[in-house]
Amino acid sequence: MKSNLLAGLIFGVLFLHGETVFGDVITFAKDIQPFLTKYCVDCHGTNKPKAGYRLDSYEALVGKGKKASVVPGDPDKSKLVMTMTGNAKLMPPKKSSIRPTPDEIEMVKTWVKNGAKK
Repeated sequence: MKSNLLAGLIFGVLFLHGETVFGDVITFAKDIQPFLTKYCVDCHGTNKPKAGYRLDSYEALVGKGKKASVVPGDPDKSKLVMTMTGNAKLMPPKKSSIRPTPDEIEMVKTWVKNGAKK
C-alpha cells in the first residue's frame, strides 16, 4: 500500500501542470498518439471503427459532434478518459491482452485537463 501511495505521489509530481519534471509538455504527437496506437487504433481506426469512434487522428478525437472522444479541459466529460477509468464501458475490454497502466491513464487525463493541445 505504501509503495502505491509513493508511486502516485511521484507520478503526480512528474506530470504536474501538463509537464513532466523535465519540462516536457504532454503533446498529442509525442505522447497521446503512440498511446492510442498501442491500445485503441486496432478497433477504433479508419476501417469500420467500433461504435463509430475513431481514435486515429487528433481531428477525430477532439472534433465536433457526438463521436468526439475528448472534451478539452474536462476529463470527467471525455469519453476517452471515462472508458479507460471504468466510468463508462471499460476500454480496452477486459479480454484485451494489454491494458494501459495507471501512469499512462494519468498522462491522458492530464493532457485532456490542460486543453488537449495538438
